[in-house]
Amino acid sequence: MNLGIHLFTSAGTLVNLDYFRSSLTHDVAPGETVTFDITHLPHPGPGEHLLEIDLVDEGFCWFKQWGTVAQRVKLTVVDEGD
Repeated sequence: MNLGIHLFTSAGTLVNLDYFRSSLTHDVAPGETVTFDITHLPHPGPGEHLLEIDLVDEGFCWFKQWGTVAQRVKLTVVDEGD
């Protein structure tokens, strides 16, 4: 089981289905909370983006396909020269 992140444009167009993956350290029970510290994401380029965070059972499905709600968060990237 992995945590996966899809990258979208700010308008909601899919850019990268496999933008980021991180393994779970153990099986997570229903209702249990797990915290991830993601310290480095691939640079998507400057601008506004959306990250969709979901669990994935590799080779089987994304949890969203089975009715869970994948969280979307806004990501703003500013070039250092701006």
